[in-house]
Amino acid sequence: MAAATVAPRFVFGFRPDVADNVAYTDEGAIVYAAGHNVVIYSLDTRQQKLIPGALESEGITALCVSANKKLLAVAERSEKAMVTVYDLQTLKRRKVLVAADSKEYTSLAFSADGKMLLAQGGAPEWNLVLWVWEKSKVAASIKTTNQQSSPLHNCAMSTGEGSLVSVVGHNIFKVFKYSDGAMKALNPALGKRDPGSITCQLWVLGDVSDPKERLLLGTMDGEVLMLENGTDARAVFNCDNGLAVHSLAAYSKGFVAGQEGGVVTIFEKDDKELYRRARAFSIESNPVKVRYMAISPNEEHLVCSLENGQAYTLLLSNSEIMKADEMNFDVMGTSNHQGPVTGMDICVRKPLLVTCSTDKSIRFWNYVDRTCELTKWFPDEIFSVAIHPTGLQDLKTMKELGIKGCRECCFSTGGHYFAAVNGTTVSIYNTYTCENVGNLRGHNGKVRSLCWSPDDTRLISAGMDGAVYEWRLKDFKRDKENVLKGCNYSSVLATPDCKTLYATGSDRKIKEFEEAPGAGTQITREIDAGVNLTQLTLLPGAKVMMAATEAGGLRTYKYPLTGEFTEIKGAITRMRMSWDEQLLATASDDGSISVYDVRERDAKAAARREQERLDWAAEVLVTRSELDEKKTRTAELEQQVAELTMQTEYQLRLKDLHLQERVKELTEKFSAELEADRQKFELLLTEKNEQEM
Repeated sequence: MAAATVAPRFVFGFRPDVADNVAYTDEGAIVYAAGHNVVIYSLDTRQQKLIPGALESEGITALCVSANKKLLAVAERSEKAMVTVYDLQTLKRRKVLVAADSKEYTSLAFSADGKMLLAQGGAPEWNLVLWVWEKSKVAASIKTTNQQSSPLHNCAMSTGEGSLVSVVGHNIFKVFKYSDGAMKALNPALGKRDPGSITCQLWVLGDVSDPKERLLLGTMDGEVLMLENGTDARAVFNCDNGLAVHSLAAYSKGFVAGQEGGVVTIFEKDDKELYRRARAFSIESNPVKVRYMAISPNEEHLVCSLENGQAYTLLLSNSEIMKADEMNFDVMGTSNHQGPVTGMDICVRKPLLVTCSTDKSIRFWNYVDRTCELTKWFPDEIFSVAIHPTGLQDLKTMKELGIKGCRECCFSTGGHYFAAVNGTTVSIYNTYTCENVGNLRGHNGKVRSLCWSPDDTRLISAGMDGAVYEWRLKDFKRDKENVLKGCNYSSVLATPDCKTLYATGSDRKIKEFEEAPGAGTQITREIDAGVNLTQLTLLPGAKVMMAATEAGGLRTYKYPLTGEFTEIKGAITRMRMSWDEQLLATASDDGSISVYDVRERDAKAAARREQERLDWAAEVLVTRSELDEKKTRTAELEQQVAELTMQTEYQLRLKDLHLQERVKELTEKFSAELEADRQKFELLLTEKNEQEM
């Protein structure tokens, strides 16, 4: 067994391509998919519970939570599509349902009582399957379409005691009734409307006085149609903006429609018209399609996921007093990448990850606070990124270097140099002057991977020409080499003493290189991985090697290499290890970043490493102009405080004088009145005595 294991800690990201990808599991927790995991996220504590996908699956395709919030169904793409039902209280697996005729399920839906599970199969069969999931029994199945180019993306079941089932897809809308182990197609009345205009659906149940089951249908024209019992047209509700409706969510006061342009329109119940349009809000900072929505059990919050992988929350209970022209939405968790991650690096002195993506942004992630600290957008796509070991980032352009399509860059161990790949050449620059101090030429193909030695005297490079070179930095000459034609290397690394090198490439093998007589290196060992490996990283202290597979797996190899490994799933494009070997970070082509704890089996060694670890640096980097501006602003504010204090004291003194004068006037007035009353009393007393005599 390996001397260390990896355990998922949390995930930054959100998968927009999963059907019904957001739902509430209880009042303060939301379930969604990120990478190859299902995440249960606490909105209050930012804590995550992770349910990893099956190792044999190719990805998560759909989610569904039962009405009582006790069950979670997860559909995964595989050679035979599988649906796993979990208990949301214990997160234990209750049942695995395997399809015999499909590679994926495109949508899931629980029955109202949670005993049955509806699943819409994918191409080529497009079978709609109704499971009695606890018995792994298929209650009914029907082929919903014969058109291979018309994907079905949503299925739903009625919420009452009825057995109505509906499916929506590209140019397809159908309603079925389940009875006696079969599904019978019904003929819904849509009038003159084309079924191809329907984009989403939602079953709602009427009140006690009108218990009919109603089906709401969103359309491309910004309308919501209502059918009673799944067939009879009852009403049409207009969103008044012409934007296509792509998602619907119901609550006790009415329903909510999610539209194009980040618009959310709220409809409330009405005695005359059943529902009326109440108000609409828009996500101004992210005006893209609202793909899915969910409402919290106490109906206070609405969460909506967008087409680009972002998620926002709206305080639904305060919607009546909100202004429509203001930004009323809050980002759920963190702002995520909207495309594949192309570069990643990890800081030494701060708990920071930096990533870049095809969405033209660079983001700094704090993996202790679990937040996105900084985001900066650029006009062009970014291919690679590196962070200085100190972590002092300002994200202001210091100098632009003329390198097009730089796919790999990295700082030296000490941070005083950085290397950037320029096609087949590796250019070395001084970090503090940005001066080009040397160029390493010799590769005949594009350089794909770089690795610095711990003392920064050597640099190892590997390229698509099958060459692994070791360079001396004192004279920028090639010291050792090994060339294997026909192998495109994707990753290279070295042991701390640089006596042994490891590389992996297109031949699906991990190669071990050691110094050979002369100026070369020779392959001393080869481990057949069986799949293409894209990234390697080594933990000398923990005696393991991490490898990312092209198929989306993270492997932990026992070191020294024997070929023995364990694997977990996750589509990985980049991989980095923290300097203390306690944390592993991976980035995926879906824009998610996964963070793993590296757990040593040797408890004493782990305790020693934790004791030796330095505290995180608290310093931050600011420019002189920003510091001067802050000092000037501070002085101005202090002056304003002093002036306000003097003015306030002066006003208080004036008020005191005025009050003293007023008190004096009132005292004299009341004293005079008192004296007059006393004299009057004495006069009356004298008259009384005279009258008595």
